[in-house]
Amino acid sequence: VLNEKKLKAEVKTHIFTLLREIVAVLDNALGEEVLNIVEGINSCLKKDTSSNLKNEVLLFLRNLFETHDPQLIQPILRDISPQLFAAVGESVFYKTISEAIRACKAIIRVLKVDSMEDDDSTGTNNEFEDIIINLYETILPRLKSQDIDLEVKEASISCASAIVSNFGDVLQERLDECLGILLDRLSNETTRLTTVKELVIVAESPLNINLNSILGESVGLLSTFLRKNDRILQQSSLTTLNTLLKHHADNKEIINLLPGVLQEISGLINDNDLHLSHLAFILTTTAIKGSAVVENVNSIDIIREQIVPKAYYLIKSKVLQGLALESLLNFFAALIKLNKKDLGFDTLFKNLMEILNDTSLAKQSINACAKCIAVICANRSKKPKKTILSFIKNIQGGLNSIESADKAPDDTIPRNILISLRCLGEIGQQIDLSKYSKDLPTTIFNCFDLPDEEIKSNASFALGGITIGNLDNYLPFILTHISENLDKQYLLLHSLKEVVCYHCKFNNKNSNNNNNNNNNNNNNNNNGGSSKKKKKKRKQSTDLLQHKDAIIPLLFEHANNEKEGIRNIVAECLGRFACLNFEMLDMLKEELQNNSSFIRGCVISSIKYTMIDEALPQLLPIIKNFFDLLTDGDLQVRRQTLLTFNYAVHNQPSLVYEHLDTILPDVYNETHINDSLKRTVKVGPFKHEIDDGLENRKAAFECMYTLMDTCLSRLNVNTFLQNLTSGLSDVSDIKMMCYIMLDHLCVSCPSNVLTVIDLIVRPITDFLKNGKPKESAVNQEKERYEETVRFTLRTIRSIEQINNIYSSQSFKEFMENIIYSDNYDFSNKYSAIKNGDIDI
Repeated sequence: VLNEKKLKAEVKTHIFTLLREIVAVLDNALGEEVLNIVEGINSCLKKDTSSNLKNEVLLFLRNLFETHDPQLIQPILRDISPQLFAAVGESVFYKTISEAIRACKAIIRVLKVDSMEDDDSTGTNNEFEDIIINLYETILPRLKSQDIDLEVKEASISCASAIVSNFGDVLQERLDECLGILLDRLSNETTRLTTVKELVIVAESPLNINLNSILGESVGLLSTFLRKNDRILQQSSLTTLNTLLKHHADNKEIINLLPGVLQEISGLINDNDLHLSHLAFILTTTAIKGSAVVENVNSIDIIREQIVPKAYYLIKSKVLQGLALESLLNFFAALIKLNKKDLGFDTLFKNLMEILNDTSLAKQSINACAKCIAVICANRSKKPKKTILSFIKNIQGGLNSIESADKAPDDTIPRNILISLRCLGEIGQQIDLSKYSKDLPTTIFNCFDLPDEEIKSNASFALGGITIGNLDNYLPFILTHISENLDKQYLLLHSLKEVVCYHCKFNNKNSNNNNNNNNNNNNNNNNGGSSKKKKKKRKQSTDLLQHKDAIIPLLFEHANNEKEGIRNIVAECLGRFACLNFEMLDMLKEELQNNSSFIRGCVISSIKYTMIDEALPQLLPIIKNFFDLLTDGDLQVRRQTLLTFNYAVHNQPSLVYEHLDTILPDVYNETHINDSLKRTVKVGPFKHEIDDGLENRKAAFECMYTLMDTCLSRLNVNTFLQNLTSGLSDVSDIKMMCYIMLDHLCVSCPSNVLTVIDLIVRPITDFLKNGKPKESAVNQEKERYEETVRFTLRTIRSIEQINNIYSSQSFKEFMENIIYSDNYDFSNKYSAIKNGDIDI
């Protein structure tokens, strides 16, 4: 059809739109048929073709190059590339030029594939060298041009950077001209952000592009960008500087410019923007690991006088967490290895302890500071025996002082114990502490008898932490005492959870690292010893599995514990352990038939913690067995199943897609009020009604809300709405949840809402007519009623905006008799919502 000369341009445009959608959703959709559309593509790229058609063809080509195997595209490259390159230079419409350049960038993927087939190859297949040079010469004029649209400029910069990064060995002497233009674009305010981002691609090129001609000026410009009031520019500049420093650390210009860069970095480290602080610490750490800092005394002085104090300040912040904390720890690990004056272990440890001894320090800051102390201890060339023994002595001395004191101990003693426990727990994760004290686990265990709950919690953490460092010595201690000390089971199980969660976390990290080998290989040279550390962590996971015969029976034994807190910890341990050993999923499945409702509830709760990407293939065949507990006879088991189902729908909806038809009726069944679950209790002279099914109904409606958010296309919306309407007659919390869902469905599925409008209007009418609390009601109840009314009126407004809604007689009568009626006071409130005067 495309080859027909009389075919209208509009038809061709729609054909290419269809083809573009096909190649976007189906892998290698066109296959060898791509050979048959070359003539049609070329005819549509001619100079006299309409811009709409040409744009659609270029969009199609870009998708084709990006999604199809290069081997399928290579046979047509020589036929298509002349017309494609001509579209870059001949077009007068900026949109067409931009799309043509983006298509040219996409073609790079096809051109470079042969150079990647040989693992040792760093060159490019000579078969396409002429096309590569033509591509470069096509883009260069657009890159040089100053009087073109910004979109064209940005596309040209992006394409040119990709060409240099992938084919620098082919271009060789032509590179300096292109790099010079990129430097010029870096200094231009309108194009600098795009250029900053693209420089990363050039710097990371496996061809090791020689950037000496622009390196000094680029680093100077990038450092000035760090003081601009543009967060995205600051983030991109930090990332680019880090990449340049990583690949060109021995460049003399960078070494000379580094003090100025570090000066600018110090101003970005604060708790107002943790992501910027994270990037700033990454850059500083890269500088420390390379030779740049070592060879420049001024850089070391700035780190000592400006960056380290900012790091101390950040440690004190209550909001420090996540990537910012992780990069801060890496910074201290690199700093301790630098071994410079006033940056050694003694100085850093002293300053960190001063922070810890501040009585106003928040709990989160104590944890962060303890992690920093553990890092400098673990990365010191000589193990800090004196420091570790001092922490142990603090605990032992504090316990003795409390035991022998006739009156309440000094406040400093419990705090010293707490700090020492936290630090030992963090250090123990990285260093085997068994050689420093034989009685260490007993000493920590004795802290469980202290009245301070914070000390107990930190003692539990410390016991788990030291066990991570030496499973063989300390794990049997935890397991034995769990069975022997009933009053301390909760704390001991927390210790066990620390061990299991630690190994599960690093097992997942190792899996992610294996999936990103290329990225890791780029970092290996700058992360000495990392490979050794990863092997150690993998070994730790294996060591924990060697103790499974002792751990798993103990966990199942306590899954039947009457205390819900203990069952919750056991559920997490079972789930995390199953992530280390997928065979355990079958054991969990078998326990679904257990006579104990406690064990069944614990097992279904544990499944939440197994829903990681690596476990999905093992979970998919058996997940339905777990959700069959929605029909369990025990109310609490059904509630735990609803919570787990909600978690699955939110985080891993693919697990439940094929089972929705059988699961949803059971979920809907839990949304209805069950009078048999209501009971009346006497509270003094008063009677109070308790609804034991309320929490299950809330959980069921939360499931419906999540289903609407993640699986709407797979739901029977009419059935969904019919069950949703039952919540409109429930308590106010459920009412408001249902109103939120109705608001959403009025926009996404208005025709379905219209079909059940009678079911919706009836309970809303009843609430607005009869739901007002008595004059004697407490203020809290009155405020709750007013809030529910506002939600109700907003939902009514959403319904009113549905096309043809007034074709429903019941809705029309409702609006006339209730909302706009003088008998009620809703008219003014509704008008205010309608006009946007009330924000809910």
